[in-house]
Amino acid sequence: MNPGQTRRRLALASIYDGAARTEGAPVGGVTLKIVSELVLKLNSHGLIDCKGGGALSTDIFGAICPITEEAAGLVRPWSNKEAMDLQLLEVSARVTPGKHCGWLADLAGWPLSKHLAVPSTITIVKLPA
Repeated sequence: MNPGQTRRRLALASIYDGAARTEGAPVGGVTLKIVSELVLKLNSHGLIDCKGGGALSTDIFGAICPITEEAAGLVRPWSNKEAMDLQLLEVSARVTPGKHCGWLADLAGWPLSKHLAVPSTITIVKLPA
């Protein structure tokens, strides 16, 4: 994530924590216009429901091979099937030819979705509750 995105997210996080937009903009070092545009954009995509309280978050998808230390990761503004598909593709592209990847998944919904596009080089291993 670049510094500009971080500042904008900080401003938005303060707003969704209860601060007014005029208070949140200086927290992130951005203008009120930028904050207002971001709030409208996020709400138009259904990511934040101001009436229901809503929350601003970032999901970090990451994987590392403990033997080769090869790593793959994505930072996304939300977690959904498409984000998981992208992460699986990124990891699959880094699997050494002739090798296979075991993906350890907790009980979160997306890693266990039957609709994921799991590459043939990856097997999802469900962790016990």
